[in-house]
Amino acid sequence: MSHVSAQPLRSGNSGANIALILLAVLVIGGFGWLLTRDGEQPLARSPMGFAGLVHWAKLQGSDVQNLEGVGMEANRVGLRILPLFDTDLETFFEPPEDRAAYLRTGTEFNISLYIVREKVEIVPSLVIAPKWTRGARHSGYAHASLLLEVADNARPFEQLGFGQDMLTRPDMKLAQLPGTLPEGQRHTATIYAPQLFRRDLPQACSPVFDTPFGALLITCQENGTDTLLLSDPDLLNNHGLGLGGNAALVADFLGPYVAEGTVLVDMTTAQRIFPERPELPRREWSDLLRFFEYPLSLFWAALALAVALGLWRSWRRLGPPARPFNDDIGASKSVSIAAKARLMRAADRKAHVFEAYVQSRLRWLDHRLHGHHGHSEDLLRRLVQQVKNKDPDLARSFGAAAAAAMSGQSDTSATALVAISDRFEAEIEKVLYEFGRTSRTS
Repeated sequence: MSHVSAQPLRSGNSGANIALILLAVLVIGGFGWLLTRDGEQPLARSPMGFAGLVHWAKLQGSDVQNLEGVGMEANRVGLRILPLFDTDLETFFEPPEDRAAYLRTGTEFNISLYIVREKVEIVPSLVIAPKWTRGARHSGYAHASLLLEVADNARPFEQLGFGQDMLTRPDMKLAQLPGTLPEGQRHTATIYAPQLFRRDLPQACSPVFDTPFGALLITCQENGTDTLLLSDPDLLNNHGLGLGGNAALVADFLGPYVAEGTVLVDMTTAQRIFPERPELPRREWSDLLRFFEYPLSLFWAALALAVALGLWRSWRRLGPPARPFNDDIGASKSVSIAAKARLMRAADRKAHVFEAYVQSRLRWLDHRLHGHHGHSEDLLRRLVQQVKNKDPDLARSFGAAAAAAMSGQSDTSATALVAISDRFEAEIEKVLYEFGRTSRTS
């Protein structure tokens, strides 16, 4: 019998196994994510999008941006790049219920003909024809089976008034298209299944980058506005920018526009570039003084007369404003002093008046502590006993102050009565504080 000895797992093999497991989890998770999204990619980052153009231009130091937010003023824009992802600008696109038919459509979002015209009229614009179906974005591949019909791609140019059936598609796969830009730079565009302008261009249009098979880039004048038209989006989009010498061609083409201002890639469905704001004149003091010139001066004179008449009439009828309190000390303190003075004067004539005052304060204190009035006979004793349960020292001082206030009024001077009253009131405040109450004038 052969014996096979158990061998411990090596640390190197263990690490490799863990790495393979993690890789498998990532691959499975990636496939799951693609399945849940049905392979769909965001338009800007798909092969048909233009996020790569913006990123590449920024690396070159060029001011090329996506149009986002509330927009900007027209005088800051050098060129608007306007790719059309709508094959019919006059009809609202409704997705077909059949999935296959839906993937064969080319309208990614609806944009109205009015908005497109408004966009190209405000700033210099490069309008790009559609080319690919939605299936190209969903799959992430550019294949001949995913191309739109040429007539569908030419329809937006016709609706914008540039001409009918302007586009053609030569029977070519990956084509090399040599040509020359207006400033003399020679380049060769590399495009898969190129889509070009026909030779018989409308009278208002002229080539900007012409090739032996047809113009790739033209300029047309419509209603006094020059607009650039690009027949094939693959020159600028993520799928085609990196092919051959396309990037060099785009750099030379966009150079003059970058020098004029910001180049914006506009994939919005609203107008977000606005005409220049008129420069507002600076306001001077003379502008304010115009409000006091004739005939407005008559209004100010009448207002001043009415105010003066009102003040004079009120003075004559009512006199100067009354002062109900002496502002040297607080109003409440003045009232308190006056009340004490009346009490002291009454106590000099009738001794029982001060005792009645003390009994009234004790009943008020009992009401504050218990919410009801107790019997006068045992009120002081009961209050002292209640205070004693919480603070014996306070009970003694409170009882002494109350007893002093209730006895000896007949032969006590007014000054002494004030001191006794103040001590009594101070002890009441201490009792209220001990029981968590606040005093209020009864």
